[in-house]
Amino acid sequence: MKNFESLMNQARTFQQLEPDPQKQDWYVGYMRGLRRAYHGERFGTAEEHLVYMDMGGDRQALGDGYRAGYAGKPIQQDNHEKT
Repeated sequence: MKNFESLMNQARTFQQLEPDPQKQDWYVGYMRGLRRAYHGERFGTAEEHLVYMDMGGDRQALGDGYRAGYAGKPIQQDNHEKT
């Protein structure tokens, strides 16, 4: 993933500027997903990865962010608006 650092920095900035805790969770999940995609199995466990990939319910924003980060999707304004 060529732009790992750039995406991480962007997500950190947006998370710090975001007043809504649920939307902040999206960025937390996104950064965790990016780390898993970049570092592979060296980051987290296989079980944790499955939990985040299947995360929903009251943790939907965290799961959505993780899946987007893991897929290496660029951050867009509406990424976290669906939660």
